[in-house]
Amino acid sequence: MHPKLNVVIIGCGNVGHQLALAIDGSEHTKVVQVISRNAHKARALGELINCAYTPHLAHINLEAHVYLFCISDSALTDVVAQANLLTLTNRLIVHTSGSVAMNALLPYSTNVGVLYPLQTMSTTHNVDMSVSPIFIEGNSAQNLHTINILASAISTQVQAINSETRAKYHVAGVMVNNFVNHIMYKATELCVANNLDADLLMPLLHETINKLHTNTPYDAQTGPARRNNTEIIEKHLLFLQSNKALHDIYSTITQSIIKTYNS
Repeated sequence: MHPKLNVVIIGCGNVGHQLALAIDGSEHTKVVQVISRNAHKARALGELINCAYTPHLAHINLEAHVYLFCISDSALTDVVAQANLLTLTNRLIVHTSGSVAMNALLPYSTNVGVLYPLQTMSTTHNVDMSVSPIFIEGNSAQNLHTINILASAISTQVQAINSETRAKYHVAGVMVNNFVNHIMYKATELCVANNLDADLLMPLLHETINKLHTNTPYDAQTGPARRNNTEIIEKHLLFLQSNKALHDIYSTITQSIIKTYNS
């Protein structure tokens, strides 16, 4: 029986929280320490999964197999650089970003890689990581193998891809997740402003997603723009004219749908 893969997680935000739960829930991996500059988050997550925790990088455990940096893109290299000063030069350091190239880590260690979950995460809603796609990359066959062990302990959907391909998936993921969520937020705002019950939109949202399990997005499209019903579209735009942001969103997406089906 192989020993457990010991992991230090740096960053206890949405991604770090969910990955810590998933990694610690596997019989093949163990989170030995979590680190966050937010002492409250570090303690809460450390106590949740019963591991060491600290708000100080200077107290990092130097005996782990993998150092998983769950840090925002803008802060990633700065935090890795700080950790590099603490003799992580030859350790396997891995980031979880969709858009940052693996090679961005090479100035800080000879062993680097990526473990990117194509999934939305938050600390307030547990995610079933076992069916969430995870894209991995390593700068050597051995490093890729180690990262694959870690990823496979989390999910059954693991693929090795390069940084360029991963970045393209990230763009598509932003459209599917962040854009759809924002449109739902704006629709909720519209309901609130007009004394409507936004909860009544939820069955429609669920069916919109469920339908995509058996239909392509192209075939599943319905609505006035799909039919190029200009009379209804103009009524909707007239209703939205006092809200420029919503008017622009509605108009832009409507024109895209019309062009898709009438070109």
